[in-house]
Amino acid sequence: MVELTVPAGIQHDTMLVMRGRGVRELQGSRRGNQIVHVKIEIPKTLSSKQKELMQAFQEEEEKKKAGGRGGGGCSSSSSFFTGGFQGRVKEAYARIKEYLGKEKEKEKEKEKKSKEKKKSSASA
Repeated sequence: MVELTVPAGIQHDTMLVMRGRGVRELQGSRRGNQIVHVKIEIPKTLSSKQKELMQAFQEEEEKKKAGGRGGGGCSSSSSFFTGGFQGRVKEAYARIKEYLGKEKEKEKEKEKKSKEKKKSSASA
């Protein structure tokens, strides 16, 4: 078995190379490289707990923007969130926030329709 530590912030479609951890040569003792193709899936639905966590994440991000560190994050993470990665995180967060907003609107519409049905059945 081969173990691999996935670096924090890894992106979809990233290729990781594990040198000397692949298949042995046919007539030799050397090993080739094992290539790991990272596929990240974003869930289509979120539980209420996951929604709460995303909202907490949003609040922490807003605290950072306001100048605070947002809960005393470790100093090594500040060098991690630099350059293009931070932009991708913001973009992903915006998409998730938009999706959750649409889900909330759908729930409100369902509630409204069920109330209208109750009113119409009560008046009939």
